[in-house]
Formats: sequence, structure tokens, C-alpha cells
Amino acid sequence: MKTKNIYIILSIILVLLVSGLIGWSIFIGKQQQSLNKQKDTIGYGDTKNIGIFGNAIKTITQRVTDTLHKKKESSQQFEPQFVQVYSLPTAGYTQMGTSTIRFVERSTGDVFEYTIPTKKTDRVEQVTIPSTYKAQLVDNNDAVLRQTLDEKNNILTSYSKIGDTSEVFLPINAYPIVYNKDENKLAFVQKTDNGSYVVISNTNGTSNKVLFSSHLKNWLLSFAGTHIILTQAPSNTTVSTAYVINSNTGTNEVVLKQKTGLETKISPDGKKVLFDTIQNNKPVLAVLDLSTHTTQKLLLNSFVDKCVWTHDSAKIYCAVPNTFPKGEYPDSWKQGVIHFSDSLWKINLEKSLLEKVAPLTSTQRNALDMTNLQIDDTETTLLFTDNFNKSLWMIILSKPEKQTATTTANTVQ
Repeated sequence: MKTKNIYIILSIILVLLVSGLIGWSIFIGKQQQSLNKQKDTIGYGDTKNIGIFGNAIKTITQRVTDTLHKKKESSQQFEPQFVQVYSLPTAGYTQMGTSTIRFVERSTGDVFEYTIPTKKTDRVEQVTIPSTYKAQLVDNNDAVLRQTLDEKNNILTSYSKIGDTSEVFLPINAYPIVYNKDENKLAFVQKTDNGSYVVISNTNGTSNKVLFSSHLKNWLLSFAGTHIILTQAPSNTTVSTAYVINSNTGTNEVVLKQKTGLETKISPDGKKVLFDTIQNNKPVLAVLDLSTHTTQKLLLNSFVDKCVWTHDSAKIYCAVPNTFPKGEYPDSWKQGVIHFSDSLWKINLEKSLLEKVAPLTSTQRNALDMTNLQIDDTETTLLFTDNFNKSLWMIILSKPEKQTATTTANTVQ
């Protein structure tokens, strides 16, 4: 009986094995037929030598190839380059075309030019006006406004053509002064014993026109198109209000009010205002549309003084502090008590996109505290002051076209 049971069990096992082998053979046959149909598209030659893993091999190989190709493309992408244009403190600067930077030295008031392709610096005017703490290049960069302090700490502002020794002085205690390149006009705050006036004038101070008066003295200005935005100087302990003034008619309108630490910068087309306010002891950036009075938050913690509009008013570049040390903002930063290590971001307003352009580090120092940003029309180069020591820096944002160095006729060695 036991022997009969054993035979039955063995017979069942044998039947199962035979059935399994038949099923496996059918499966292998179908796979082989599929592979034969695909042999021309796989690209590995005779499918008999590939087996059923041919497609898998091709997929893995293709992924590796694609990855290597992407890495190669990534390695060939242009990375922003940081260049220290001038190591000593500068009072003001501008870019002329795509190849030249003109700037004013703080300690002497002398004018220099830096040629980008050759990295060569030349002195183009020697005037020796010590302690020129603020300067602006005006009249197509052929003239200079220089600001100094007298023995009573009054602000003196002189205008002179480069290469001309004669000077013209603007009203005493005119500060701040902003230059509208498109209109070739100045706007400035004229302080008096009883308050202040907002004045518009020619670059040499002539044809003055008072647009606004106030019992307050500490104002900041931004000027583009026919719009001047006037904002009370920011502080962590006070709230501020911003006005937009029409430079032709003098009419004004309150556009932002009762904001802590408020700072503003109008767009080149005069239609939008970039501003920051202090929230939870950090600056928060936003853009106000002057026509619709709507606000677009930018979700970045930075100051207006660390930002610049592109010339088409469609984008904004901002240096964003990586961390905020303990302090009272904006006061601690503006007073030089705290410095930052920044990263550069680009904001595309039309597409609502944020893009990190580069961390701000260099071979000379581990951190750069950016302020007074300027960008050229092609968005190829961006200039800024390092707030640590007021030295002048340039970031090459994209690979420039082949440039030819230009020289200035009145170069002084």
C-alpha cells in the first residue's frame, strides 16, 4: 500500500514538472519571436547573442548615455564670474557700453576707467577732491557730481565736466540726489531749518523747480520716467509713507503708508515700485503696480538697496542674505553694525519665477555684502559695491560677445 502511494506521488510530481517545462518553452518561444521582430531597432546585432535582456540593456545604456550627455552640457554652461574692479573705496560708477566701467575714487575724487576685455585701469581725470563720499556720472557720463562735507558737516555738491577745471555748486545740503538718465534731469531733497523741499533741475543745478514741500527732512528718492517716488527714511522703530510725484505737474499721491522700515525703488518705465518692509525683524520684498494698485509678494528676504531693475522693467536682480544675524533691521545693516553673506537671485515678474543665479563668494573673501547694484542693458554684467570696504566689483552673468577694447582720449597716467 505504501509503495502504491509513493508511485502516485511521484507520478503527480512528474506531470507537474513536464507541464512546467512545456509552459516555459512556450514563453521562451514568444520572447524569442518578439526579439527577432525588434532586432533592427535594438542596435546590438544578432539577437541570438542577447537573450531576453536585450531591451533592458538598451534602456540602461541609453539612460547612462543621456546622463553623461546632460552632465557634459551642464559642465559647458557659463558660470557667473566675480571680478574685483577696484580694491579701494569708490564713490560712484557706471558702465559705458559693454566694455568700459567709469568710476570715481572716494579718497581723491579722481575719475578712472576699467576696460573689461583687458582688465586694465586708467585714470582719466585727476582733480584731488578729498573725501568724496558720493559721486554720480551724468550728461552721458561726461560730467561728475561730487559730494563732500565742510567743517560744519554741511553737504557740498559740485558739478564739473570731465577735463574742465571749473566747478558749479548746487544748493547746500542737497541730499539725496538722484539722476534720471533718460530725462537727463536731477531730483534732490533740499533741506532747510524748517523742513525740506523736493526739487527737480538740470544736471548743473540750473532751472530749479520745487515739486513738494514737507516739515520732515529725512527723505529718500527714486526717479524714472516722469515719476519720482519719495519715501521717509526707514527705521525699525518708525513707520513710513511713500508718495509718487509727477515731475511735470508736481501732483502727488500716497501709494504706500504706515509701513515699518519702508524702502522703495521705481521701475525704469515708471509703472511699478519695488519695496521692502520689515516683518518679524526681516525685510520682505514686494512689487506695487501703480496702475492697478495691486501688490505682488516676491517671497524673498532682502532690502531694496540690494536690488536692481532690468532696463525692460520685466525682471529684478537681488542680493539675498543667506542668514540674518541678530539685530534691529534695517538699522543694524545700514549703520554697518552687521554685514551679510549674499546669494544673487533673479526675479521674473511676468512669469512669476525665482532663479538663484550664484552664491556670492570669491577667491579673495568668503562673503560679499552687496549694495548699489547696477546692470547693463544686455544683462551681461552687474556692478556692485562690497559693503565691507566699499570696493567695486563686477559679476559677468553670461558669456560676453567678442569685445574690442576702447581707449579714452583724455587718459591721464
